[in-house]
Amino acid sequence: MYRRPGRAGLWASFSRDERHIPLGTDDDEEGRLALADLIQRRATEGPASAEGELGALFLEVAKRARVNHAKKYAYDLNLKLTAILEWCADHGISRPDQIGSSVVERFKAERIESPDFPLKARSVNRYLDVWKKAHRLAIEQGQAKALSLTAFKKLREPRASPHQRGLTSTELDSFFCAIDDERDYWFFRTVAGSGIRLDEARHLPAEGVATPLLIISPLPPGACSCHPRGWNTKSYRYRRVPISADTATVAASYVVARPSMNMDEKALWKRLQAARMRAGHEWAWSIHELRRAWASHMLASGFKLADISRWIGHADVLTTMRYLRVVEDEIPDPDDLPL
Repeated sequence: MYRRPGRAGLWASFSRDERHIPLGTDDDEEGRLALADLIQRRATEGPASAEGELGALFLEVAKRARVNHAKKYAYDLNLKLTAILEWCADHGISRPDQIGSSVVERFKAERIESPDFPLKARSVNRYLDVWKKAHRLAIEQGQAKALSLTAFKKLREPRASPHQRGLTSTELDSFFCAIDDERDYWFFRTVAGSGIRLDEARHLPAEGVATPLLIISPLPPGACSCHPRGWNTKSYRYRRVPISADTATVAASYVVARPSMNMDEKALWKRLQAARMRAGHEWAWSIHELRRAWASHMLASGFKLADISRWIGHADVLTTMRYLRVVEDEIPDPDDLPL
């Protein structure tokens, strides 16, 4: 996949089953040539176009991100830096010391009210996080004043109230029956049966799947191609999660089929929502709700809250308490209620 947001608004992707090439072309071959030319130009330009002192600063931030962060984060950071640099160039800003409260406030207003690509408050805040990271480096190098960091005040993000109810056993069964791909069934069933996170499922080793326990452990450097410097679990903890024999069977099948699956977070979310709609669930829920359902059902089955918190990887029991949801749909009879 190749993404290039900004004034051009270019987007293109290739997958096994479909091709989507909105590059201003009508033919697939022309689209491939346009995409190849675009990638070649971006490779020639480098991580960010170094125009003036601000461009050199952003280029240094992009280089450091390649070394200190995962490839996906570094790529996303580079795209945001490029968009910020283009906006600064349009407004005649080429030096870090020119950036102050008024400049950042103008950036926020124009991004939210843009007629072409309006952004929500949450997306604008992600740009501000990247910009603030670059500005911290400018302060370290003596190119900007420390007081200007107060300009990067985030916008208020609307927070949706969390669901008080969780997925019941009936809803889980209907969801699993609605999945049309056997590999997706193995993956979602593994998450719902062990409460592991998405990144932990991506790195679950075959030797970590056993009938009584699911062992989640960090990976040393060089063990994974996508994380050359190693990978750590939730809260950097070695965890042993009790699982049933059925969960162990589907987890073993999932680990074998994982290389042939598209494990991109957005792709998994789309496949989950499609199965959810086929199952007839009216309220929208995400992959993380399967993890919450596991914790809630474990507590309803009589397990201790402290043990569930340790198995799910939380550092504090209070976090697990906020995680829990009501899984019983039945309302008790009024005659059975205490006075």
